[in-house]
Amino acid sequence: MRALARAAAVSVVGLALCTAVAGEAEAGARARGAGRTIRALNYDLEGAQGAGGALRGVAYESLTALLMYLAPDLVALHNVAVAERGEAGSETARALALSLGMYSVSHPTMPGGRTGSALLSRYPIRASTRLSGGPAGGGVGAFTAEVEIEGRRLSLLVARPPSAAAATATIGEVTRLASAGPEERWLVFVSFAPEAKAAAALESWRAVGLVDPAAALGVRAVATFPRPRPEQRLDFVLASAGLTLRGYRVVDDPRLRHLGTRLPVELRLAL
Repeated sequence: MRALARAAAVSVVGLALCTAVAGEAEAGARARGAGRTIRALNYDLEGAQGAGGALRGVAYESLTALLMYLAPDLVALHNVAVAERGEAGSETARALALSLGMYSVSHPTMPGGRTGSALLSRYPIRASTRLSGGPAGGGVGAFTAEVEIEGRRLSLLVARPPSAAAATATIGEVTRLASAGPEERWLVFVSFAPEAKAAAALESWRAVGLVDPAAALGVRAVATFPRPRPEQRLDFVLASAGLTLRGYRVVDDPRLRHLGTRLPVELRLAL
């Protein structure tokens, strides 16, 4: 009987130890999840695309290789071909998504309705809406999307305003996102046309709640256009104040020699 009692006691202690270890492992997993680093990339393919915004041959192969190397979780691409009559779904974006194991959505955000912007995501895209209105009803060159990352919602604005007026017209959407409350997490991927007065538009966006990661992290704000000797800073990933910023850089890589006149920008953050 004493042997049985001792065995039972050992079993209870062992069970308690296993439960404690499992609890610590679960807590550790939660902590690691909370500290996950998300890589967000913004890239305007101006000058890389062929007729109708299609990306072919060496340019397509170079972009695929670049994205495989950088391994971003979220990618905004601008100046890509979109389907006729405005259906969401860019052939370039879909092909890239299949190659990289990502989700994708795109909208015709550029004048003429044949080219636009696309979002690639390693996480499910729950919703996506093209923004209407803008100067002379021509649109604001932007769309919104929502992704879900391990149960946390992240709101996104993908914008390539074709003019200063279009950039100003997007402030209403940025204000709406900012007014959703401190618990709302959101990113803005934006590339400006050289004539769109990026500095003035950016100042207005900051005034309604956007954070410029370069300024927040104290890193040098590097120009992105025109490659290979950039003089203007036209490409950004901006964040809401509730996100933890971990790193920001302008990417310069040999693969870019086949990919137009812009340099991509990368933000690393934690949700």
